[in-house]
Amino acid sequence: MWIDIIIAFLILVAIVLLCVFSLKIDLFLVSFMPLFLIILIKVTLESEKDSGKSSLLSKVSGFFFSFKSIVFTGNFFWITILALCIVPIFVFWFHLSWRKKSSIVSFSVSKIEHLDDSIVSYVMTYIVPLTSLSYSSQLSEYVSNISLFILIMILYIRLDLVYLNPVLMLRWNIFRAVLDGENRFVITKLTYAQFDSKAKNEKTKYDFQKLSNSLYLLNR
Repeated sequence: MWIDIIIAFLILVAIVLLCVFSLKIDLFLVSFMPLFLIILIKVTLESEKDSGKSSLLSKVSGFFFSFKSIVFTGNFFWITILALCIVPIFVFWFHLSWRKKSSIVSFSVSKIEHLDDSIVSYVMTYIVPLTSLSYSSQLSEYVSNISLFILIMILYIRLDLVYLNPVLMLRWNIFRAVLDGENRFVITKLTYAQFDSKAKNEKTKYDFQKLSNSLYLLNR
């Protein structure tokens, strides 16, 4: 039991360190949080279905019992999935607070536009794990999905695709903008009309919080 606890703790520490020392990795993991959560719920429901319980109360209690048995019985893959459902977003808020003053830059805005269907296309990468991972998955399915996940992460980081993040879009709007003559991506709570009014005044500089080489946060 202690070995299981130690390994689970090491997994958690490894995820935290990766997210803290690399904002791009953290943003990538944040973008996949809905997938991790959906997969965890999916395998829990599959496990609970096998129990044959019928009443609503028994199904609810069975769901939580199945969740506990899947995650906390030494299956390190599902322990990792649970950690990935929780840790990245908290570390992202840490990045925002920690970088708030040290990463402020000023730009003029000359042009903005909505993102195209890139976000929807990115969400389509969820499909393969959703259709191939289940409560009864074999080792080969775990290995193939982990390999695919690592490949997507490498491309995401190398191509600086941090703006492709459906989770961020739940809180902010994401725009493609020209800042001081350079194409960048901006996350902001401003609506398109509000942000466009700033873009019409090209001589005015606005303060942005730099999140990566291509992604900036604009507060109101």
